[in-house]
Amino acid sequence: MNLKSRSFVDALAGSHSNGCFTELLRSSFRGLPSLWISKEEILAFAVPFQYVLIGFFPSRRLTLDSIRRFFFQSEAYH
Repeated sequence: MNLKSRSFVDALAGSHSNGCFTELLRSSFRGLPSLWISKEEILAFAVPFQYVLIGFFPSRRLTLDSIRRFFFQSEAYH
């Protein structure tokens, strides 16, 4: 996967290096600029993150060892 850095203008212009998506449809929503993205494009963007595990610890900042212990002991890991 090529993750070459691009400007926001390049992204809006639809110039992408992999060529697997059609040109993005620019529009506006409630007066703000927006992009129309198909369900297939969203699913393709999500593929690299399909095995990501996100934890939220509202009480305090935990050590990395305690976070690892929490995830390895949770049912989500098994």
